[in-house]
Amino acid sequence: MGRYSHVDISTLPTLFPAPVATAITALATSARYSLRISAFFIEMILEGSQYSTRLGLGTARRALITAISSARRVYLFFLDILDQYTNLGIYIIHHAFTLAELFAMSGFYLTASAINTAHTAAQESVELFDSLFGSNDSSRALSGIITLLRRELLEDERFKERDTGALRSLTAMTKALTAFACLQSATEGGFEHTSQCTCHTMSTESPPTHGTDTPDKLFPHDSLLKNIHRFMRFSSAAYGQNFLRILGMGSTDFTFPSTGRHHANTWSFAQHTNLSIDCILLSSHTETTPSVCAQKASTLVHYLAVDHKLQSVILTCRGTLGLSDILTDLTCDYCSVEIEGAGPDAEYYAHAGMYRSALGLTSKRSSVHQALVLALTKYPSYGLVVTGHSLGGGVAGLLTPAVHPSISTPFVTSFASGLPPGRPIHCYTYGVPAIVSPELAEYTKGLITSVIHNSDIVPSLSLGVLRDLKNIALTLFEEGNVAEEIVARVCVVMTSEQNERDTTSDWLLSLVKTMRADMDNDKLYPPGDVYIMVSRRVESETLQKCESVIERFSEPLFSRTMLKDHMPTHYERATQLLVDGLAQNRA
Repeated sequence: MGRYSHVDISTLPTLFPAPVATAITALATSARYSLRISAFFIEMILEGSQYSTRLGLGTARRALITAISSARRVYLFFLDILDQYTNLGIYIIHHAFTLAELFAMSGFYLTASAINTAHTAAQESVELFDSLFGSNDSSRALSGIITLLRRELLEDERFKERDTGALRSLTAMTKALTAFACLQSATEGGFEHTSQCTCHTMSTESPPTHGTDTPDKLFPHDSLLKNIHRFMRFSSAAYGQNFLRILGMGSTDFTFPSTGRHHANTWSFAQHTNLSIDCILLSSHTETTPSVCAQKASTLVHYLAVDHKLQSVILTCRGTLGLSDILTDLTCDYCSVEIEGAGPDAEYYAHAGMYRSALGLTSKRSSVHQALVLALTKYPSYGLVVTGHSLGGGVAGLLTPAVHPSISTPFVTSFASGLPPGRPIHCYTYGVPAIVSPELAEYTKGLITSVIHNSDIVPSLSLGVLRDLKNIALTLFEEGNVAEEIVARVCVVMTSEQNERDTTSDWLLSLVKTMRADMDNDKLYPPGDVYIMVSRRVESETLQKCESVIERFSEPLFSRTMLKDHMPTHYERATQLLVDGLAQNRA
């Protein structure tokens, strides 16, 4: 059974050799300076042109109107005859110049918009090129990901011993994945193996109690349900108004603009969470622009808000929506985690990319940490809630233990975190990836509530699962055409008579047990108390507490909805159905 490994991304090489990467970063930095300087001068020229055009038109208009007015005074004798023509002339001159000014300013506005769009596109292109090939953390992360994939998929010694090329290795992995998915689908035991969950009543107002008795009613305490739905709206709001509109979750009758104080996505976040814009304390969209020569990876998009109704300061982390987010997801090696107050022999491990992102947010020099200190100091009776979906949930789930004190102190902020100590703290994650070792998952119970929707595959994926599938691929490769035979026999089970089906099912069940014996690599799991939202029928959801997290998430649960179930749309809809069902039961 392979052990966890410690990976420090700062020690990894860049994608290109160091001298080339350094040169690329230097060129990118020069390009950024040039673009910003050129944008500044172009903006000054346009503003000067606008001012001079407006001044010239205004001066000409006033001169002509003054001339006509002077003529009226000179020829006062003929005023009765010419008055109506004089007024008409002034009217025509005034509106003609106004129309000319309108067209001129529109031309300047369109030109400025086109230049701004081109400048933004050029800036992003330079940043993307530097991120991929320069001397920075993003390039190191990409290099680490490529090295990992080559090591795990193309350079495995067991495949080399059998003289298989890279293409045959990938083909074997694909066949193994297909065969195992078919086996899992055809054997009822496969589903039962991964679905050992028990329903419990639980309140987040106090630490949960763990037991094995099933409660009389299906739904947990309403405070848990309402909190699950409430903070899911925060998690989905973090994706921004464009993503929400695409998914049909945001306001479709109005597009929020960016203002001097707030970004458009900040307005959208406030609207989706039903908060006043003044309750948004911090947004990564409006933080200080990073240095043009910064080599650190950009922080995860986040929002800090205060909810006076819940008496909570809420930190929301966004899920995957950009290149840097994907690199964080794919930096999936395991790293050791330091837990305050843990024993000398205690070992905790986590997803390296997400743990590094969490440490960046909790650094005492970060704007997030400083804003948290100010908010919790300003509201001395308020607690801290951290939430997020997908990648955001993973970072939130690793950020929370970082500000939590020793094991003997339950569910409050620690003194060492730099935050006001002793404040209530809880984390809500949705569709969280597999991010913690079993020991750390156990430690975070009561501190983190992880919500999974149906067959969402993301909470089951970790590097250990990839290695398990590689073991299966190797076994099937040694046996010749077993993968093809598995698929054929699954088709028989689906179409044959009962007697033949029973015989084939026994063979498939025996085979899937043999395969699971090879799935012995160290894996990561969702943190804390894990709840699964199960769709029993249309417009109906139940919430089940999973007491056997390791068994449930030790392998992916393949189904037709395993990708769709991960979308924030379905999470928010499911939590809304839970709250609606609770209200109907009480009525």
